[in-house]
Amino acid sequence: MGEAAAAAATADPVAEGAVGAGTGATVGKILGIEHAMKSGLGSATVELDGGVLVASLVAVNAMGDVRDPASGKIVAGARRSPASREFLDTAAYMKRHSAEAGSAATPKNTTLAVVATNARLTKLQARKLAEFGSLGMARTICPVNTTVDGDIVFALSLGSIEAGIDSLGVAAAEAGGPGDSPRHPIRARHGRAARPGGVAPSPNLFAWTASQKGVSPRQKSSVCRMIY
Repeated sequence: MGEAAAAAATADPVAEGAVGAGTGATVGKILGIEHAMKSGLGSATVELDGGVLVASLVAVNAMGDVRDPASGKIVAGARRSPASREFLDTAAYMKRHSAEAGSAATPKNTTLAVVATNARLTKLQARKLAEFGSLGMARTICPVNTTVDGDIVFALSLGSIEAGIDSLGVAAAEAGGPGDSPRHPIRARHGRAARPGGVAPSPNLFAWTASQKGVSPRQKSSVCRMIY
């Protein structure tokens, strides 16, 4: 499947919303799936000087809510009742019902993120970039990394451009957070405008991977399997 995904890659923007790994994804499941909202797949790219790119691809399937980090407002999450349009506020509910909070939530939640860059990274730097990327997830999903979530961020590099890991980290946290991936599946699902700010839609990461010279089909396949 990984090789087939790499072979089918195009230079078009990544499809977002309830597609691919985002099919069936939901958020806000503290009271069960009946109170949840649809989520999906989102992507974003941050461009640094010197042609350095940091892109994210995130499948958001969280127990918690999705918040706008700029305002703190919930943009998607658990509703007070299955027919309600009013948000429950999962974090506040958990603090008021500490003994029972999460009893209706099943351990079938996971937010999967990939942060990719065309900058050269060592194995240690790739691990650090993934840690930076998780900051973006923490800024937008509340609560995150609970015992019923399997949240994880992968980082990869197939590039040769030199860039400081801390600068890449700032971009990774932005690509996976404010105005970008974790919130964008909600926007894509409901047909709203794309992300605000200076972050551009992500190019297809498969195409970017496939275009790198000196990358073997096995490596391309491994990247595709990791993402999907």
